[in-house]
Amino acid sequence: MNQMEIVNKQAGLAAHDDVEPDYSEIEYHYGNSHYEKYPVMKPWVGSNYLSDKHKKLLVLGESHYLPKESIKSHDVDAWYSGSEDSLDAEEKRWIRTRQIIKKIVDNNYCNSAHGIFRNTAKAVNLVGCQYANPLEAMNDIAFMNFFQRPAENEGDSINVVKKDVEVAIYVLKDVIEALAPDLIVFVSFKAAWYGRSIVESLNIPVTATPHPTCRWWNKQTKKYGGYGRDVIPKFLTMNEWYKA
Repeated sequence: MNQMEIVNKQAGLAAHDDVEPDYSEIEYHYGNSHYEKYPVMKPWVGSNYLSDKHKKLLVLGESHYLPKESIKSHDVDAWYSGSEDSLDAEEKRWIRTRQIIKKIVDNNYCNSAHGIFRNTAKAVNLVGCQYANPLEAMNDIAFMNFFQRPAENEGDSINVVKKDVEVAIYVLKDVIEALAPDLIVFVSFKAAWYGRSIVESLNIPVTATPHPTCRWWNKQTKKYGGYGRDVIPKFLTMNEWYKA
């Protein structure tokens, strides 16, 4: 089993184009080989993830995607046997989970391509600290994409193959061991279809929502007992996520 190591971050560590800095106040070490090859894909862990005010919440999206002219993720075997060294600076920028979210939070701005973070943060913020800027709620959670290969086409859903599922489960188990979340939310039904049973087998409360930018997020259905956007607040309230 992999062990979680938390070490103090060294002051003065500068970011470099080829080095993905950790944006949390503490550094988490993961044991899976995929993050050794693609460290840019490591999860975002908010600065308040370990706060005494709430339980530890991990949110999982579906997958990243690369610029439309890129075909680097089309060859499944090549992607998983390769590394981020094969990507140019622009391609890396599109899958830097932590850098993407940090920029959104720091700038208090979220473009249409990153609406998943805006809407997820709003839903979490309803139950949590109720920040004036809801995007600050991203600091209270951890976020990762379930599938570890970018979707084949910009803005599209990934075409899942067996290897995608195997690697996704392998990485998820490692992340759960490292971050020890108390609650997990999938904000993608496709990701939940393949990953929810793994979480349930670990006895961690889990739920799933439609993608936060799809029409079902703002549409009432019996399936959700209301709007898709209501699933997260109801789940967090039921599981007493916020303690303060």
